[in-house]
Amino acid sequence: MAKVKKKLKAVGAKKAWEFSCGWGKVKKKVKERLPSLREWLAEQGAEGLENLEVRALHEGLESPQAVFLTKDVEKNEVILRLPEECLLDAEKALNDEVLCKAREQLQRWKSEASMAFFVCLRLLRATHRSDPWCSLATLCTSSTTGAGRWSEAFQSMMAKTSLKEHLDASQRELKTWHSALQRLVKEGFDCNFTLESLGLARDFWYANSWSGKVLPWYSWLVQPASANVSLNDAYELVALTPIKAGTQLSLDASLDNTQLLLRHGVVLNENLKDEIQLKLLTPERTISLSRVGIPAQVVDQIEEEQNTQLFVSILKSTLEQRRSVKESLKILPQTLNFTVCKGALQRRRKQFLETFLEGQLAILQATLEQMQDAEQAEDADEVQGEEATGEEAEESPDEEVHREGATRFAQIEQNIKTMTEDYTRGTTEVRSQMRQPGSKATGGKNRVQLARVVRCQHMAVLDGSKVFQRFGDFSRGLLHQMKAGVRDLKHKAADAALTLKETHEQRAVDYVRELAASDEDLQDVAQNAMEAKASTSAERLWTQICKDAHTDHEEQLDEIDSEEASGMLEVEVVKLGTHDFPLLRPDRKVAEKAVLLLTLMESRSKSLKEEKAAKFQVTELLGTDLVIYTFDRASPKFAIGMEDKACCGGCVLPLSAILQPDQGSFPSALYSSFSCERFEVQLQLQLLPLQLLRGRRKLQIGEVSGINTPQETFGHIVLKLKLTLKQSPAKLFLSPLSGVPRETLESKGHVSDPFSVIKACGLSVARLQTALRMDPLKAALHEMRENWLLAIWWSALMLMAPLWTWPFIFNIFLATFAWTLNRCQRRCCVRHLYADEGEEKKEDADVVKEAVKASLHIMQFTENLNKAAAQIEKFTFALGLEDRCLSSIFLMLCFTFAVPMSFVTIIFQWIFTTGLWRYLLWLPGSFVVLPEAVREVLHQGLKHLEEMKQEMCGDDFERRLQGFWQRVPDDAEASHLHLYKRYVFRGKPVRESL
Repeated sequence: MAKVKKKLKAVGAKKAWEFSCGWGKVKKKVKERLPSLREWLAEQGAEGLENLEVRALHEGLESPQAVFLTKDVEKNEVILRLPEECLLDAEKALNDEVLCKAREQLQRWKSEASMAFFVCLRLLRATHRSDPWCSLATLCTSSTTGAGRWSEAFQSMMAKTSLKEHLDASQRELKTWHSALQRLVKEGFDCNFTLESLGLARDFWYANSWSGKVLPWYSWLVQPASANVSLNDAYELVALTPIKAGTQLSLDASLDNTQLLLRHGVVLNENLKDEIQLKLLTPERTISLSRVGIPAQVVDQIEEEQNTQLFVSILKSTLEQRRSVKESLKILPQTLNFTVCKGALQRRRKQFLETFLEGQLAILQATLEQMQDAEQAEDADEVQGEEATGEEAEESPDEEVHREGATRFAQIEQNIKTMTEDYTRGTTEVRSQMRQPGSKATGGKNRVQLARVVRCQHMAVLDGSKVFQRFGDFSRGLLHQMKAGVRDLKHKAADAALTLKETHEQRAVDYVRELAASDEDLQDVAQNAMEAKASTSAERLWTQICKDAHTDHEEQLDEIDSEEASGMLEVEVVKLGTHDFPLLRPDRKVAEKAVLLLTLMESRSKSLKEEKAAKFQVTELLGTDLVIYTFDRASPKFAIGMEDKACCGGCVLPLSAILQPDQGSFPSALYSSFSCERFEVQLQLQLLPLQLLRGRRKLQIGEVSGINTPQETFGHIVLKLKLTLKQSPAKLFLSPLSGVPRETLESKGHVSDPFSVIKACGLSVARLQTALRMDPLKAALHEMRENWLLAIWWSALMLMAPLWTWPFIFNIFLATFAWTLNRCQRRCCVRHLYADEGEEKKEDADVVKEAVKASLHIMQFTENLNKAAAQIEKFTFALGLEDRCLSSIFLMLCFTFAVPMSFVTIIFQWIFTTGLWRYLLWLPGSFVVLPEAVREVLHQGLKHLEEMKQEMCGDDFERRLQGFWQRVPDDAEASHLHLYKRYVFRGKPVRESL
């Protein structure tokens, strides 16, 4: 038994189904010749299967499946329609004679058996191809992703939460089923299945049951995302909103997080249907806590019966449960650490478990707040009663706030009084001047007036008269000056820190310049380090923007005054915030004095308010962006130099978006690009978090930036843009480039920071790997070759078209391919701005993760370089005659291969002489452009020929050649041999004659 368990653990949950019982072994043999589930559904009359695609979310056997849309659908459009014949329920399961008799036998024994028990047995009995439910039963191994099937580490963690009771109840139910099954087997019924296979069938039932019926793909539609489809009573999958092709479909299962986790292995954030079963000790009962707290009927019972005992019992149980949940959240990172949660699937499950616990904690916290509010209301009633009887009552929250405010006001008054005394002492010099000769006539009068002013000032501070308002204005002005001083000090400190870092980087550049001056080989390479931009340039720009935010913009640019400028851009601020999407500060308060700043390449504007405009010179259109920042001057933190805490967000507007505002009209875009020189458009833009813009020149995908979706919403702005060019955009695109070429998005690092260079190298390697995959190009080619027209075009080109027409025909193909590529990119190539969007949510990108990622890319790149270098070194050693035996074998092998290569050369010469070279090009190209089905047949035929060749000839010669080449020394071994001969070997070996 121990060996069986060990083998089950090795092959995984999916193989466990096939290994755990005889049914699984039969099914494993039958599965290869069974029709797929899609084919079976089509045979049963399902409609709309071509609209859906099922694929795994992650790599691995246990990866959950998901359903994706293959075409665009509108709202309320039916995506899939399932007939009644392909839905398994208890009534259809009992049509099996064995199960029908088994039910009668269980009823005679008065044994408890639910309808789900017979549905599971019906799936287990579907082992033959002729069985109508055999294709559906194959899903039992791939559609059970509930928490009960997770690894032991997760099971031990869930045993410390409220899920333990549900898991134990599930095990008890499964054992009850298996006991009933064993009794039926002893009576001669043909239903001998193991506990493991019965558990898989039971989990499949719970994951795919809807209204008492088993629905294919139902568990794959329950995803941790907002629902975009619904299922009606006619078993139709209907779109709730317009859905684009390639979007993952998600269905609302109307379950709390506990059931979602146990049945489907997912959890919803802020699930409104989430609840907790709270057990009470006195009295012994269970109540359901929801997001709103205690159920209304329980609250009414406590109020009507004045049941203090029940109130206290709920309070104690809630506190105990909250403590338990907090402890579980605390030990979760240690229990499920990175060594346990390897891979995207395990991290996804860990995140679900954490979200589940956070949801429970939110429910418990809401319950405690509800009970606390009730207790405070009761205390307030008691306080009012005590005041009516003349007893002393405690201060209310308002009175406490008033008292604290009075204390702080007294402190401010004392500070103002101190400043006034300092001001009084400052008048001593004036009095001394008044006592000087020449001022005696007016000295007495001035002294009297000054004494009155000083006396009024002191009395105003003490008695709060109207003169205090003048001192209040004076203090507010002084406070404003203090804020300005603090702000200037903060900006100067930021400039000083950036200057210090720039000085350090400049010293590193100077050191490299000195090294390059003495070494000619380093001069060209070191030029990159000398031209490298300082790493503080982005932060320097942000500091300057923060300074400009305190100054109003003054329009100075009226016309294009530069010969290098291609045009002028005028930006007018129409609205800063709309009615539905106002501008919000980071503290989630509506901006009262919103301003906007613009940057275009090296040009910047000052603060712009509504109905104000700014103008910029434009030198380039493609790759140039208008970056927008918004601030709220009314924020207290804005005045003291904390502009990032008063930033309402920002966005980036590419100038190319102004040239072609109508993206859906291709003729209109061509006309505007070739003939128009003036463009005017009004755009409504959504603001983005500051983290996406600060320190970045472009918007980056979430995988690179590592920024997750913000919890808060951002406002909208409305801008009116007028772009005036000297000539049409098409002519500008063909004009010579002014200045230096535009820099690439990825930085090459700085010589002063070796880690930045390593990180940049890793990112470049990853970028190269992504570019070499060419997934969109492959998808476009695959889509085109599914049509026979491509094969016909290729045959006509190779066999019939004159040679001089090939460039024109290739250009026609290139235009068609570009059109197909654009369609594939719109459908498949979806880029996300945030890291946790898309099919697979990613964790936050920190410094350690980025370092590891860069190191892995560099290690892989280094390994490939080492392999390539080793092959060159081996070839050099073999030709160098360092080892006479190896070199002789190498030269003989070269001569051996020269003989067949000579025959091949003769054949190629004959083919080109006779004009058969067209067929030589046509044949392999035809194999590439054929549809997938035909290529699969040919591929199988070639594979069969290869197997026949392998059986007849074997691979002994090839393995011998590989063994010889692996034994040829590389540079390390060659250096070792050379050093031995030079430094170790002393004298000739003595050969003894035999």
